[in-house]
Amino acid sequence: MLDLLERLLVHGDLSVGSQLFSLDNETVLSEADEALAYSSAVELCVARICRSLKETGKLEAHLPALLKLLARCAELPLAGNVSGSDGCGSDPLPVRLASDLLSCLF
Repeated sequence: MLDLLERLLVHGDLSVGSQLFSLDNETVLSEADEALAYSSAVELCVARICRSLKETGKLEAHLPALLKLLARCAELPLAGNVSGSDGCGSDPLPVRLASDLLSCLF
């Protein structure tokens, strides 16, 4: 699973999304702790980007990408992530990302 996450996050290979969901549960769980670090890293990066955009006043230049990510968060399923099962809080990752993005936009 970690190699798929790396291809997704580092190389932007969105085609691995379906492969992630085709992995058996034991494979996923055997690498869950390491994989959760990726979601924490994504959340930190989004928060840092939002802060930079607010502080520099360059929000408009990156608005299309922010809106695209916000739309993607709205498309992600929340089932299976409820109650902070990703280890990073009480809300699922897409909700936390959407919250950061909305606070950046408004």
